Amino acid sequence: MPLPFTTSLQRAAIVAAAAAVFAGCASTGVSRFDVDSFLTAPDTVLAEALVNKDFLRATELSNAECSALVKGHAGQVVPIQAPADPRMPQASARQPFVIQPPGSENVWLLLRGAEGMQSCHGPLPAKEFMGLVQRASN
Repeated sequence: MPLPFTTSLQRAAIVAAAAAVFAGCASTGVSRFDVDSFLTAPDTVLAEALVNKDFLRATELSNAECSALVKGHAGQVVPIQAPADPRMPQASARQPFVIQPPGSENVWLLLRGAEGMQSCHGPLPAKEFMGLVQRASN
């Protein structure tokens, strides 16, 4: 018959091991989208950024934050030309704009749909995102 002290230690070890296993399962179930790698990948195109659900979800601001951003920086809202991409026709339904506040190293992507809905995405590193826009215009 084991000593009560040993049994308590064994139970504690089992509980700790089970907690570690469950924590590991929980952390692997949540995927983190790597925005920087997505923006700098040579095969990423602007049209893909406009429709990639993982990218949009990972960078989306709340409606209130988006409205405040657009109102606060109305003078810095600049349309960007997104060339039609036959692989992603749904991208042409989005009207993309970029917002870059003065002195900021970041930009925000503003998407407006034909039905008037808008969403803001960011902050995005300006150099990488504008590089993606530049690649699209070439």
